[in-house]
Amino acid sequence: MRLRTGAFLAALVVATVGSTLTSAGGPGSGTARTGTVLVDGRLRSYRVFEPARLRTPVPVVVVLHGGFGNAEGTARQTGFDDQAARSGFLAVYPNGIGRAWNAGECCGLPARAGIDDVAFVVRLLDRLEVRYDVDEHRVYATGISNGGLLAYRLACERAPRFAAVAPVAATMVVACDPALPVSVLHVHGSADRNIPIAGGRGTKGVSRVDWPPVESALAAWRTTNRCSEPARVVTRGAVTRMAWSCPDRVDVELVEIAGGGHSWPGGERLSRILDSPSGALDATPEIWRFFAAHPRR
Repeated sequence: MRLRTGAFLAALVVATVGSTLTSAGGPGSGTARTGTVLVDGRLRSYRVFEPARLRTPVPVVVVLHGGFGNAEGTARQTGFDDQAARSGFLAVYPNGIGRAWNAGECCGLPARAGIDDVAFVVRLLDRLEVRYDVDEHRVYATGISNGGLLAYRLACERAPRFAAVAPVAATMVVACDPALPVSVLHVHGSADRNIPIAGGRGTKGVSRVDWPPVESALAAWRTTNRCSEPARVVTRGAVTRMAWSCPDRVDVELVEIAGGGHSWPGGERLSRILDSPSGALDATPEIWRFFAAHPRR
């Protein structure tokens, strides 16, 4: 375990403030704890699920909520607790300020106030590395909508910390010059009217943003990762997978769901702001399979 004493003190970590047993056994066996960490003078909160059977060293998946969401709801929405319990990794759910994230051009109070959410996530990882024997080669980030935007920003600005990211129903809204290649799995519905896959202003979106097309984000990462063209394309039912092979197995993939909306595929619909989740794909195990196959090499 790497003890980053300086980072630990700089973060002014506050002790874990509660814990609940998710279940006594079965696929969801483990403990969910909440905690806080002080970053830039703000007390930031998070939730972490620790499975009963923890791999050593332990992979970490950071799961970022969408706009108007929070850590607890995103755990329900995605089912990442159960996936973590089955696979032995830590599932970590940070909370944004005002239920939003500063992902660059968007969103809400964090973007307007210049909240450094990248620093928050990095400090949280520092905290976990003090408490757990974290596998530094298997740290990942995923998220939906505003959370997916932040996952892209984390990959762009803190590439050495993340082996792979998996944005869902999102795009990339920051200039991106990563220090290292990062594997990318992007999941998107073709009928998303909040963040359209082809870009532009969504007819259902609450943010007045002309979104860059998803292809521009994937093209940038294919260049960074030195991927080969053309993509391998496989369609089964409503799901089309496009995969680009890159050196050292640092890959880029797009999973597009025909007719899918702005939602977490296979997950729970948390509010009417989101569309009904597609049943054509269960995004959580899909994302974990990609993460498990793409450690930092």
